[in-house]
Amino acid sequence: MKYIPLDINLLKTSLSNKIVGRNILYYDILSSTMNKAKLIAKNNESEGYVIIAENQTKGRGRFNRNWISAPGENISLSIILKPTLQQLAYINMAATLSVYEVIKNYTNMNPTIKWPNDVKLNQKKISGILIESEMNSNKLNYAILGIGININFNPMKHLEISSIATSLYKETGKIIDRTAFLITFLNIFNNYYIKIKNQEFLTKEWSSKIETIGKNVEISSNGELIKGKAIQVTENGDLIIEFSNNIRKKITAGEVTLESN
Repeated sequence: MKYIPLDINLLKTSLSNKIVGRNILYYDILSSTMNKAKLIAKNNESEGYVIIAENQTKGRGRFNRNWISAPGENISLSIILKPTLQQLAYINMAATLSVYEVIKNYTNMNPTIKWPNDVKLNQKKISGILIESEMNSNKLNYAILGIGININFNPMKHLEISSIATSLYKETGKIIDRTAFLITFLNIFNNYYIKIKNQEFLTKEWSSKIETIGKNVEISSNGELIKGKAIQVTENGDLIIEFSNNIRKKITAGEVTLESN
């Protein structure tokens, strides 16, 4: 597949008047966009920085797992944000909803969100979200949002993920203009972020897209394996599990596996 670099000038021009994307840093190769974003955030730079890498040598997902992405085929980026501590829970919702919307626009298919922060298409993962933040006492200094989206990637070439991952190219058979896709995505996310800053809630819209709700699940959380039925999410995105004895438990984080009902 031909390597077509992102058109950074077009990106900058298209996003110059937005919160998200008014500053864009682009690298052919970088160890990690998350690490680079943290260095910038610690210098107290303004929010909205987008750090993009065509190739990450130490890209990571949740639980420090490697993020597999072929150079120049997908989108890998991190965004510096400065929400309040109360707004932090909605950043993941905004990110997954934005990925959901842009993928639906490009495919006319219906993606789903796997709690808490994966986006799936045809039952396979097409995007992952990672959020890392720094606190000072009870104040949130910054949050770094990391996003990976499989665009023109053929997961069949990578045996370790071939059975669980997909891409826009695999689902549509078409090479996608990554620059246009990224502009659309960042515009959608910027709009959601403005809603968050304006104290609007995203939980109802987000929960309606979550495939996990109503399903029997296994959750690995803090070294514990929990089995039950996912009933609902709380306002800040925690998952409520109901056991066979009707007792309920709130899960704030974990790895979910769906069971057949």
